[in-house]
Amino acid sequence: MASFTIVPPLQMRVVSAAAAAPNLASAMNIGAFNLGNAIGAALGGGVIDAGPGFPAVSLAGAAAAGTALALLLGLRRRTPRTHLAAARG
Repeated sequence: MASFTIVPPLQMRVVSAAAAAPNLASAMNIGAFNLGNAIGAALGGGVIDAGPGFPAVSLAGAAAAGTALALLLGLRRRTPRTHLAAARG
């Protein structure tokens, strides 16, 4: 449920940040969500196919989420504050 509740605020933020091309930004945002769903399904299927069993799918999902969080924090540190302020408007 938590993963579905975050989509509308993210979509609104993307559309407001891309005032010049909101339709393109919206399409790219939803495309990114769909790509994430496909990658998650492929990862889960690969874990099941590798043989460790269904409980390992949860561990693989947690590892993927942790990796994404680490990437986000790393990229956020590298992004200059001036670019963040300009993106927020």
